[in-house]
Amino acid sequence: MIPYKSVLGIGYILLGVATAIQLILPITLSYVYPFKPNITQLTTASIGAAGAGVFSLILFAFALILVSIGWIIFGRSANDNLWTVTGIVGILFIAFSIATLASLIYSLTLLSSMAIHKTAGAAHNITNISPTVMAKYLPLFIEVYILAILAIVFGATFTINQISSLWTAGSKFRAVSLKASAILQILSIVVSILLIPIFISTFFASASSILNYQALTGGSINIKSAASIVYPLGLASTLYWLMLLSNVLSMASYFIAGAAILTLKPKA
Repeated sequence: MIPYKSVLGIGYILLGVATAIQLILPITLSYVYPFKPNITQLTTASIGAAGAGVFSLILFAFALILVSIGWIIFGRSANDNLWTVTGIVGILFIAFSIATLASLIYSLTLLSSMAIHKTAGAAHNITNISPTVMAKYLPLFIEVYILAILAIVFGATFTINQISSLWTAGSKFRAVSLKASAILQILSIVVSILLIPIFISTFFASASSILNYQALTGGSINIKSAASIVYPLGLASTLYWLMLLSNVLSMASYFIAGAAILTLKPKA
């Protein structure tokens, strides 16, 4: 029999590791935008954050596959339909996410090739691509849109089912830590929702500050002055701490769930 506890538990541990790596991004930002960063600091931080982001994304996807498979095996072993469905929805979420990314890259590649295509010695750009050509490739972008919507739907469903599965598993095996993991994930989601309006407000406030600076100085703005304007904003500081809090809550939830599942004991 496949050790479902090992697959599911290790999957959650790896999710925790991937989330911990993602903490590099907000921490890096705190060093990149103190007051007057130079171009070397910006370049180094950007490369480091991008590398950490890509690696954590790949690790997160792999861990999510393990978690999904683990819930399927777990559900079949315990004859629990919720756990089985959770795993199946997780697999569908991963599949549609990969399909969305692949379709998006393919569509952008085609669009880029049209933009740099040369005819009679002149390069075409996005604005002078004929409506006929755009109509020809429109179904590709509609496909990306549909795949993205499906990925979001399956992702949201998986998140809800997974939290419910952790809670019911905690009740079934009398494991308080699994319930604690579910609660931490809920708190992380709440914090993430709060990030959306704050991020939008920060973006527009920062853009407004930079434009006002340009209008007052009458000159172009450089990276140093842009960073020095954006960083002191209270919204930016709030965004940073909420990003940090959301990642910490998720990381703690995954590690707690992984440790609890690996040490599960049969119900007395």
